[in-house]
Amino acid sequence: MLDPSVTPIFNDTFKLLNDSEVQQMLQSMENIPELYLDSAGSIKAIVFRKAMQQELKYIKQMQDSSSMMPSAAIAEKNIPKNGQLAPSFNVKDIYGKSFSSEELKGKIIVLNFWFVECKPCISEIPDLNELFFRFENNGVVFIAMGLNSKEQMKSFLKNKPFEYHIIANAAAQATSFGVDGFPTSFVINQKGFIHYASVGLGPKNLEKLEAAILECLQ
Repeated sequence: MLDPSVTPIFNDTFKLLNDSEVQQMLQSMENIPELYLDSAGSIKAIVFRKAMQQELKYIKQMQDSSSMMPSAAIAEKNIPKNGQLAPSFNVKDIYGKSFSSEELKGKIIVLNFWFVECKPCISEIPDLNELFFRFENNGVVFIAMGLNSKEQMKSFLKNKPFEYHIIANAAAQATSFGVDGFPTSFVINQKGFIHYASVGLGPKNLEKLEAAILECLQ
C-alpha cells in the first residue's frame, strides 16, 4: 500500500514523497499514514501526519516490545480473536449513563475505539450512524470508546453527530482490548464473546459489521 509508484503519498504539507522519503517517514515512528478514499472506497492518496500524543504512547509501547511488525499487524495480533471472551468493562458515557459488560449480557454490543483527531475515525462516523439507525431496536447496543476528554468530545459532537453512546477518557479500555490502531471495531455476541473485530478504515467495513450483527441475531 505504501508504494509511491502505485499511490501518491504526501507529507503534512502535501509535498509529494518519493520512496526514500516514505521510508524515512516510516522509520521516524512519529508519523501516521492516513488513507484518502473515493466514493467507491478506492485508495486515491496517502498523507502522513504527525502522530497525536495518545498515538505516540502506543508507538512507544510498540518500540519497547522490540517488535518490527507493521502497526496494523501488531493491532491484529493484540486484539482478542473471534470466539474469545471479550474483556470486561464498566464505563459511563459523557452524559452519565452507565454501561457494564456484565449487565449487557443477552444483548449484542458494538464497540468502536476512536479519538477526535483521527481522520479515518471521523470518516467512518456516517457509516456507523447508519448502522446504529438500522439496528438500534434489535437489542444491539452501540458504544464508542474515545480517548479524548468529555469536554473535547462534547465540543466535537456539536458539529459532527455520532449516535453511539460516547465514552470519554477510554485509554484504559483500549489497552484492555489490545487496541493499537484506530479506528478499531468489535461485535460482541449475546454471551459476551468476540464475534468480529476490525482494525483501520476499509471500503467494506460497514458491510462486514452489518453481516456480523446479522449473524449474531440469527
